[in-house]
Amino acid sequence: MRKAEAKFQTEFNKYLREVYQKTCAVELKHTRGRNCLPFSEVKDHQIRALQIVNRGVFAYKISDFDMGYKPFDGFCLAGERAFIVIRYPRFFCMIPVETFVLERDRSTRKSLTSSRALDLSTCTVNC
Repeated sequence: MRKAEAKFQTEFNKYLREVYQKTCAVELKHTRGRNCLPFSEVKDHQIRALQIVNRGVFAYKISDFDMGYKPFDGFCLAGERAFIVIRYPRFFCMIPVETFVLERDRSTRKSLTSSRALDLSTCTVNC
């Protein structure tokens, strides 16, 4: 994970614990100061996993080989909310995975602008 994205992960985890307080799966992306995120930054396997969380049953085993603290062995998410979370320079937003996929597939652009992300987002937090 890149340094900017790692810092955002800490910021976003605090938001989830203190404000959002609901079960969900997320894929975090950071624009690194730009006002757009290339759609290609969100990989197909990430989208597939989020769609399974959203529409099916996703079970995951946390690797025993990971360094550091491991809270438990694994988890299962079924029919839960799933988001692409994007950190733009002045805000972050949570876009449902299905909404992101539709935008990616229908857009004439190769990237998601911050203004369009605001339109698609179900939750936006100013930073």
